[in-house]
Amino acid sequence: MSEDFEDYDDYDDHYDYGFGVHLPNTDLRTTPLHEAVRNRDIARVEEFLRNGVDVDVQDGQCITPLQVAVGRGTVEDDGIIRLLFQYGADVTGRNGVHGNALNHAGSPRTMGILLDHASAQEGFSLTSANRALCTASEHGDLEMIQLLLARGVSPNAAGSEYGSPLEAAAHYGSEDAVQALLDAGADVNFQGGYPGNALQAAARYGYVNLVRILLQAGADVNAPGGIHANALTSAVKRNHPLVVDVLLKAGATPIEENERSL
Repeated sequence: MSEDFEDYDDYDDHYDYGFGVHLPNTDLRTTPLHEAVRNRDIARVEEFLRNGVDVDVQDGQCITPLQVAVGRGTVEDDGIIRLLFQYGADVTGRNGVHGNALNHAGSPRTMGILLDHASAQEGFSLTSANRALCTASEHGDLEMIQLLLARGVSPNAAGSEYGSPLEAAAHYGSEDAVQALLDAGADVNFQGGYPGNALQAAARYGYVNLVRILLQAGADVNAPGGIHANALTSAVKRNHPLVVDVLLKAGATPIEENERSL
């Protein structure tokens, strides 16, 4: 996709600010079942389901009624969630632009309900929660991260534009999330996603303390890849002199492009 932009900075900004999220995000069509779920009208929900409405019908944004119900993460939605389960709502499938129901869970308690139900189904795989861990890492949701890790989701789970949960956490500057993932065995030098690696993600946004944490955990200061050539290039291009200083002291090797800017 980068060929559509004049340079990688344009590509980076395009995706950083969410403009890369394509249709059907702008399709606001809904269904009566979705509206009943939003209104917590359990009698109406049951009426629709009893009369044969598809429990996994998707609205204009590819969201299912279950995804609506779990998104608020409240006790008040538990009855509707369990009713949808009774009619066969799919927890791990129906992956629209927003992912599956696990990715929508609005609280660790609701995530627990979803995982308890899904894990009892034939063919369940924890990889269906990969994107949920990446999303929790993006949000710095430490409690959700800890729950998913405790349930066995890999700290190196794939399933995000950021490549890994650690990259996602570093991209958004959450030191607690980064540390939790490192403590759980996340690969500090995991390569993938458009940031390239966690160190480059942290360097690009000037998270100097996070850069130090990653270096102390063994991050390769000269690891290539990603939008920019390496972490030092990211820090130089984004004008983060404190990060540049930390990287140079850690042994970062300037490439020709960086040397012109230093």
